[in-house]
Amino acid sequence: MIHNYMKQKKQSADWYIAATHYLTAGFVLPLIIGLIAGFIIVFLGILEGALTYNIIIFVVFVLSIWLGIIYSSGYINKTYIIKDVSAISRLSTIYFVLIFLIRIVIFRDDMLVVVFNVVELILGAVLFYSLTNKYIKKSDVIESQPGGYNVSI
Repeated sequence: MIHNYMKQKKQSADWYIAATHYLTAGFVLPLIIGLIAGFIIVFLGILEGALTYNIIIFVVFVLSIWLGIIYSSGYINKTYIIKDVSAISRLSTIYFVLIFLIRIVIFRDDMLVVVFNVVELILGAVLFYSLTNKYIKKSDVIESQPGGYNVSI
């Protein structure tokens, strides 16, 4: 007898899916990409505080969010039943902003760095929200299958 062991999508609360998305797209992947970029910047001898350094850090920040959202949304679209994309986008962006604000407060530096961080936060939040809305997709109709299993098509 041949069985189709297709992985079933999970039904989870929006806050949980949003937290998973934020942790993957807004924290873990940017951290890993940032560490790699940091080693490269140090290897190249680019000095912290230089305009080139700040531009590279900003580009790496934007790239890491974009790559993180693509990776995370692929996982979330395949793993979870998505009913309300806007709720997940909104919640994950709130998590992004709150954690970023905590980082600014804890690691505050001179006023110019704080201003740069606030601009980075605003642009990052807009980018995070809009890309999350673009890449996370609402699950299609859920049909009840014999045996009580629900399959998302």
